[in-house]
Amino acid sequence: MNLEAARQRMLELEGDVYRERVSKYPTNREMKADLGRVEFDLGRYEDAMAAFQAAKDDPKLKVNSAWMLGRCFEKEGWHTEAVGEFREALAALDSTQGEKELEIKYDLMLALIELAKLEKSGAYAKEAADIRSVIVRKNIGFKDVRARRKEVDELVRTLG
Repeated sequence: MNLEAARQRMLELEGDVYRERVSKYPTNREMKADLGRVEFDLGRYEDAMAAFQAAKDDPKLKVNSAWMLGRCFEKEGWHTEAVGEFREALAALDSTQGEKELEIKYDLMLALIELAKLEKSGAYAKEAADIRSVIVRKNIGFKDVRARRKEVDELVRTLG
C-alpha cells in the first residue's frame, strides 16, 4: 500500500468516526467542523459544505468554518459564493486569529481572479490586485503571490 492509499484509508476511517459521532451528538458543532475537514480532504465538497454551514453558527468556529466553506465553494466552481464566505471569514477575524488572515486573503484573491476571468470584470481583477498588494507588503514570500503578480496585472490591463 502506498502512502496516498494509506492516507486515503485513514481519512475514510476518520470520516466514519466523525459521521457516527455527529449522528449521536447532532448539536455538537465542533464535531461537525471536524467532519467537514475530513470530507473536504476526501474531496466530498457538498458533504463538507453541509458540515461547515452547521458549524459556522458557533462563534468559536465561525472564521475557520466560513473559510473552509469558501474553499468548498471554490472547489465546486462557485466563485461568487466563495468570495462571500472568504469576506465573512475575514470580517469575523479577531486579534487571536491573525495567522489566518493572509491565508484567507490569498484564497479570496484566487476566487476573485477566477470571477474576473469568468465575468470579464475589471472590478474583480482590481480587487484581486489590491489584495495581492496587501499580501506582498506583509509577506513577499507568501506562497506564490509574487508569481501571481503578472497574472493579476495582465487581468487588470485586459479587463480595465
